[in-house]
Amino acid sequence: MDIKKRRFLIVAVGLLAAIESLRVIFSVFPDREWLWGIAACLYLAAVGLSAWGMWRMKQWALKLSWFVALVSFGFGVYITHFRWTFWLFKDPTLKDRILSVTVQNPDGLFLIILSIFWLICFVRPKTNLA
Repeated sequence: MDIKKRRFLIVAVGLLAAIESLRVIFSVFPDREWLWGIAACLYLAAVGLSAWGMWRMKQWALKLSWFVALVSFGFGVYITHFRWTFWLFKDPTLKDRILSVTVQNPDGLFLIILSIFWLICFVRPKTNLA
């Protein structure tokens, strides 16, 4: 992968991850969910640090980005599982569950796909930043 493609991916995925973490921050602080807000702030800092380091072609930033992608994947799986199983007042059909995860609340699926895309692009042996 040449330098222009790599930098485009760093900026694009970094911005998407930062926007998602800012969305989490702004949605949990009014509800006084401090633990999730602090975790989202730490995630945002790790995304920024990783993107900055990868822009400068540092090997430690690549490893940090893998960690950030795995955290994002885990959080996406958690959100998707929650949306799939949490039904208070009705017994959902398979169609209801699929619509809940994909159309009504696609956040978890977005994080899963974004993380998988990042890992596919930057785990290959050709991706040597240093």
